[in-house]
Amino acid sequence: MKYTFEAPVTLSSYSTAQPVDGSQTASNRINTYLHSDDGSELSQWLHGDAGLDKVVTSIQPSTRYNGADVISVTVCETTQDLSQDQIDVLADYISGQFSDGWGEGFEQQMIPLGRGGFCASFWSSSHGWDIKLV
Repeated sequence: MKYTFEAPVTLSSYSTAQPVDGSQTASNRINTYLHSDDGSELSQWLHGDAGLDKVVTSIQPSTRYNGADVISVTVCETTQDLSQDQIDVLADYISGQFSDGWGEGFEQQMIPLGRGGFCASFWSSSHGWDIKLV
């Protein structure tokens, strides 16, 4: 089974010469950066919560551009359907990774763009998850 957890990504420019906005280019750069980082597979830190460590086989963040914004798309692969309680625990786990765990380090890494670069944060306290079974 595959579940997606989606929410907007916050972009911060490191270059006044080239402001960064939500674009396909920004989404592509983030995805290239994510795929070069072995530490972006998030299930490696999942331990015992609601039995998720036994059924979640992969948690992989990526992005897509929806025509207006860069959206985080975190794909979670599981060996079985998850209960609503497990989905809620998994959403909390991903939020925690994005705010304090993996995401805290990731959002401090400059992603090159033109003569400058930008940072991307997958965590936001103001957006909830759009969760889908795909």
